Amino acid sequence: MQTQYRKALSASQPCMVSRPTLQHKRYHVLNRSQLHAPRLHTRTLVTEAVAEVTTAIDQLKSVDNLQPELAVNNGKPINWFQQWYPLAILQDLDPRRPTATKLLGIPLVVWRDGTKQWRAFEDRCPHRLAPLSEGRIDTDGTLMCSYHGWQFDAQGSCTKIPQIGDAKAAATACSNNRSCVASYPVKELGGLLWVWPDTHSAALAASTPPAVIAELDQTADWEPRTDWFMRDLPISMETVVENVMDPCHANFTHHKVQGVRTNEKGTVIKPITPLRPTGFKMEQNSGKFKAEFEFQAPCFLKYHFPIFGRVMAVYVVPTAAGHSRMITRFIKNKQNSSRRPGLMGIVLKVGVSSRIPA
Repeated sequence: MQTQYRKALSASQPCMVSRPTLQHKRYHVLNRSQLHAPRLHTRTLVTEAVAEVTTAIDQLKSVDNLQPELAVNNGKPINWFQQWYPLAILQDLDPRRPTATKLLGIPLVVWRDGTKQWRAFEDRCPHRLAPLSEGRIDTDGTLMCSYHGWQFDAQGSCTKIPQIGDAKAAATACSNNRSCVASYPVKELGGLLWVWPDTHSAALAASTPPAVIAELDQTADWEPRTDWFMRDLPISMETVVENVMDPCHANFTHHKVQGVRTNEKGTVIKPITPLRPTGFKMEQNSGKFKAEFEFQAPCFLKYHFPIFGRVMAVYVVPTAAGHSRMITRFIKNKQNSSRRPGLMGIVLKVGVSSRIPA
């Protein structure tokens, strides 16, 4: 069953290397052999990646009890760019200045406009491709490029080109589509800034709910145990997901923090729901206690420990090839929560927290 679980998880990720992704070179996951072969030609890597996708799909279809749901709507392949990703903790962002970040290999700048709404643009000025994250937020609430002073409104439209003195000529130049910046849909939800990394599906983004922590809507029974905390990792998303969801490591990796080495007597894992690339739920029984863990595409993981009255929610966001961002929070049940001091939360909060730089 562990083999089926790993295949379901790994099969969901190669879908990211879709044809548009390869064309734009936005996001490409290399396997271990490719990581140790830097001299391989790019075309060879792309060819191998396509072959791996085909092989993964064939393997997925042949696994017993596995539902090959490689589509979300009407048989269409999963589009990993048409998904909501939490990219930043709102309270960590500085509203006075633009901030550089990445999502699926796309360089982004997040900033707050004059109406106090957060925006996400591609981090390239259309004029000379200077990073807009090196610019400034002007007093009129527009984003100004630091290279030539071009300014952009909340929709990414150019509002000012200082080098053109004639008003009519300036208006013509500003209204040209080539003067616009790519603007991505955003949401402010649950203390996080969410970004939809596709500029051509705003209507779909508006009708698609992000994968949130359902327990936080049940305020009578649940409440946050910690704030959000975040860490950037030089590790690819699928590797982080697989290792975080491995329930057999806790007694050893987190000895005397979240477990004890001698507690491991053999862990039984079985599926609660069918295993699909779009998501699945599993149950673990270590002999000491039972727990449930689940994955929901594109990047949400959740552990539920009923005996402790706790939930651990983790978003593993693919920022770039070989890099990911973990955004984590612990939730507790008001009626059934351990009174332990919460060393794990303290360690993660203080010891390894990594904020977006101001």
